[in-house]
Amino acid sequence: MGILLTRIREQLQLISKMDKTLTSS
Repeated sequence: MGILLTRIREQLQLISKMDKTLTSS
C-alpha cells in the first residue's frame, strides 16, 4: 500500500510540473 501511495504521489508531482510548464509557455 505504501509503495502505491508513493508511486501515485510521484505521478501527481510529474503532472503538476507538466502543468506549470504548459501554463508558463
